[in-house]
Amino acid sequence: MCAAAAELYSVLQSGSYSTGNGKKHAVAGDISKLKFAHNLSPEAKLLQRNLSHVSSQVNGTHEVRKKIGDALLGARIVYGEPLFVTVSPSSRHSGLVLRLSRVRPEDPTLRSEDMRLGEAQLLGSADYPSLHACDDTSLIDLPDYDVRQKWQAKDGLCGIEAFRVWAFRVFPLLFGMRTCPFCPYCNHDTHDNVTYAPCQDIFGSNMLPCGGFCGGSDAFGAAVEHQHDGNPHLHAHVHLVNVYQHSTIFDLANKLRSGLINETMLKSFHMAICIIGDADRLAFNFCHNHYSK
Repeated sequence: MCAAAAELYSVLQSGSYSTGNGKKHAVAGDISKLKFAHNLSPEAKLLQRNLSHVSSQVNGTHEVRKKIGDALLGARIVYGEPLFVTVSPSSRHSGLVLRLSRVRPEDPTLRSEDMRLGEAQLLGSADYPSLHACDDTSLIDLPDYDVRQKWQAKDGLCGIEAFRVWAFRVFPLLFGMRTCPFCPYCNHDTHDNVTYAPCQDIFGSNMLPCGGFCGGSDAFGAAVEHQHDGNPHLHAHVHLVNVYQHSTIFDLANKLRSGLINETMLKSFHMAICIIGDADRLAFNFCHNHYSK
């Protein structure tokens, strides 16, 4: 086994593999290319297969990324071509992060913290900081930046919980989709002895009746990635209901020629979504009206 591991290390540094057209390339430290490497011994091949199997259950590995790619490809076949969306909520400037902290106002440990006691006790209350702006201003009163940073360092889980609210509640609502904290397991009648009401309908769609700010959306698939500063963000495929969903460029050209769609209609659709300011305003109003209830 030690000899097989040493062989794999050697192949990673100086080994080579061939592509489908016979062109030779260096492995150059790419673990995903080990199974294609030349002249591997049977023991090294067995160790490589075990490594691939074990790493397929570890987050962030190449094998997990392949699983995600396979799932998203299957979604494109069923739901059509998606819109790529990145969601990067800021934990430094979010009232939701502080609202979800788990401290109590009378916690005795607060008296030894390097922050003002009154400010810390406020963070333990049920309605501070406010998550909604008033009608007259778009500003939300948050504690000082230093207080927010210290508080997130004290309770790191509140940042993760705030991200989950954005990913499972706010983001789907913006695009007009029905979700819950148990998705996608809610599609089963029971999971872990708990009975759920499925978010998808019998046609496999999560779309709300009125859609979102981009119109209707059947489904979305996403993966979580952690940035260099530790904050999670979301890469997602959103399957919008539109003329591009199940159509090739050839199909779109035929529809334009036959008059089923016209250039003005397509321009108005894109302008309604992409005009700077209007899309942000519509998205904020939609989320505020629905999420605040």
